[in-house]
Amino acid sequence: MQTISPSTDTLIFDLGGVILNIDHEAAVRAFAQVGRTSLQQTRTILEASSVFQDLETGTTSPESFLNILQKLFPCRPSTGDLTWAWNQILLDFPADRISWLKKLRKKFRLFLLSNTNALHVEAFNLILQKQHGIPDIAELFDKVYYSHEMGTRKPQDAIFRQVIDENKLNTETCLFLEDTQENIEAARRNGLKTIAVERNKPNYKAIFSQFPAEPL
Repeated sequence: MQTISPSTDTLIFDLGGVILNIDHEAAVRAFAQVGRTSLQQTRTILEASSVFQDLETGTTSPESFLNILQKLFPCRPSTGDLTWAWNQILLDFPADRISWLKKLRKKFRLFLLSNTNALHVEAFNLILQKQHGIPDIAELFDKVYYSHEMGTRKPQDAIFRQVIDENKLNTETCLFLEDTQENIEAARRNGLKTIAVERNKPNYKAIFSQFPAEPL
């Protein structure tokens, strides 16, 4: 586990795989189900389209996204079925992570920086409400940043610079927690300290026990 500076005063979290458990393969299986295609055919269809990145940068609306997806599958699944399939990537918010966020916010400035989209924001907030009675994940942070609202996505430099500049952050005292190496490298390129976590298995206790400050 990496050493964390005692001067750290700001934490920036990724969402998927770090706070929210995710499963990309579950979405592929769901698209195969509603699209009546094999898993390999489904992967080929999905990987050939830029519509997912366009949705995450806000250049494509949710309605256009679903209409484009509909045309990619020969059976023309309904937009409702496609929304269901797309949301299968979202699993659950483990209780210990939510507890840690509440504790950490008493000591640090907390930000969320996620490559996401309007469909998923609505869906994961419903999961959070159902599991923990919290209607909006924004309640756990000082500010949330979503790629589709920013017009850019990780690992592009612009998304990091916006968070840093808008909040006048000192990158020497910021720590970014992320599960994707490409995004970690981009964060470092923009001056942020980083911790790489294992997807869906972040060990918050091990990470934050290294702070020499008073117990959380």
